Amino acid sequence: MTIVPQRLTRSLATLAAAAAVLGPLAALAAEPQGDPPYVTGGIGEQEAHQIESQEGAFNVRMVFSEGPKNDYVANVTLRIADNRGHTVLALDDAGPLTNVRLPPGRYAVSTRYGSQERRHVIDVKPGTPVDLFMHYPRQTPQTVPSPGETAGL
Repeated sequence: MTIVPQRLTRSLATLAAAAAVLGPLAALAAEPQGDPPYVTGGIGEQEAHQIESQEGAFNVRMVFSEGPKNDYVANVTLRIADNRGHTVLALDDAGPLTNVRLPPGRYAVSTRYGSQERRHVIDVKPGTPVDLFMHYPRQTPQTVPSPGETAGL
């Protein structure tokens, strides 16, 4: 049997009560303030279906394609910046489907696939999703970029 002095017992009880109250706040403060929630992928029917089934959870939905048949493309460099020019999301291997959840506001969306760049300004409003389709000319096999080649957009 362990005997704990009464003063120590009260101190531990006070500390436990404070942790119960402050614990959730501390957990919120400790969460990284990184990328907004997003999902990217969609190569193959199963993966594309999985991403499409979750699109209601996102307010910015992007599709990347090329050529006359709108073939899906991946390895797209994507940058999204807020109205102050701060990058809120940077991916070097986005697509072919990329869905993002952003707070309301105006954003600049920049993409690069091979040597082709696209830039759009979007307004994200509560309850209104933004669908953005980025189409590129057909790339020859020698010009299809690898993720490392698209870094730095």
